[in-house]
Amino acid sequence: MIDVVKHERGRLVDRHRPGACGRIGRCARMHRQRLESVTRLSGHPLSPEPCMPRCLHDQQVSFKLCRDGAWCRPMKLVRRSFLTALPGLVAGCASVGPSTIVRDHRDYTDAIADAAKRQVLGAVVRLRYADHVAFLDVGQVVAGYQIEGVLGTGTSFTNGLDLGEDLRLSAEGRYIDRPTITWQPVTGAALSERLLQPLLPGILAVLGLTGFPPDMVFGLTVSSINGLSNGSTRPGESIPADPRWSMVIDRFRSVRSIGVIGIRTDRDGLGRPRFVLVDESRGADPRVREIRSLLGLRSELNEFPLVYGSGLGDGSTIRMITRPLLDVLLEVAGRIKVPASHVGSGRTPKTVVDVPALPVLRIEADEDRPRSAYVEVDYGGSWFWIDEHDYASKRTFTFLMLLVSLAQTDPGSQQPLLTIPTG
Repeated sequence: MIDVVKHERGRLVDRHRPGACGRIGRCARMHRQRLESVTRLSGHPLSPEPCMPRCLHDQQVSFKLCRDGAWCRPMKLVRRSFLTALPGLVAGCASVGPSTIVRDHRDYTDAIADAAKRQVLGAVVRLRYADHVAFLDVGQVVAGYQIEGVLGTGTSFTNGLDLGEDLRLSAEGRYIDRPTITWQPVTGAALSERLLQPLLPGILAVLGLTGFPPDMVFGLTVSSINGLSNGSTRPGESIPADPRWSMVIDRFRSVRSIGVIGIRTDRDGLGRPRFVLVDESRGADPRVREIRSLLGLRSELNEFPLVYGSGLGDGSTIRMITRPLLDVLLEVAGRIKVPASHVGSGRTPKTVVDVPALPVLRIEADEDRPRSAYVEVDYGGSWFWIDEHDYASKRTFTFLMLLVSLAQTDPGSQQPLLTIPTG
């Protein structure tokens, strides 16, 4: 960097000869002479028309010799531009908290959902091979972000308040993404309660008559209704259902969408919630009359509480033996199409042949990893999965995930907590 002249109120003044100043034309000639001397000493060719800045009063004018021999614009203009843009650069990094909410909320939600699907499918596969089942719940997710930035500048004062040419700039930044995930293993009494506690009849009736198909809900979760026995597809056994069972499920499927059967909730003598099946047609609909006849319900009654129990009863209630979560998982495990080599080696029994047509739940198995899977797990050197394009199986597995969520709901337990500090 070569400091040549100082411009003061319309005059060009040689800093090395402050008393030899004249008008602009004379000083310009002196300026060119000095540039020629500097060029001869430096060995760079002189540009015929040196790049002269506009006349600015009371400002330092400096020139930088470029590689091609031309004289560049003053560095002070660069400093002025940088210092002008600096507040905007700092303001742009003032806050990152709001921008992380949408992105991270979806990312963590998808990750937790995918992990839960793999855990449930893994439990089904392990039960298929008579292996122990364990669950690991997400306790807390703490996503911590830390962003630090330092910008610095410095120079020296050469003449009054004029900045010198030794401008020093510094920038430092650091970004830290350090998530902390807490897992809670389910063991002991909590695991026993989750696996062995029968599902509530009223909740299942609401799901079967309003949300999911009755053959899906009752086929997987109910062992009997008023003495009518459901079949079983557990590994190693195949128990056919009572012929009247399929007739009842078929009648429920035909009337659930026309509003002739409803579910009412109230409280029993102990304050516990109670679900009551209501015949809205008052016995006028022939399909409802057939359901009442198959279940042995009294014709003069139109409301029937749903209770847990076996047998026919006195005709005033609907008695259901519901399965615990462990039995539901076993029913699904018996439908896995395991490799023939695993059956031949005695690792697992063969797949049940007379599987009911509904609900549909196809779990494939092979030694090679699938290319298109809705959910997949590897176990014992083989891959088990549900195909991404098998909508019926995906829907049944989604219902199974809902049952797992219902079984693990405990008002006294701590629910997953997501904390994202972004300071």
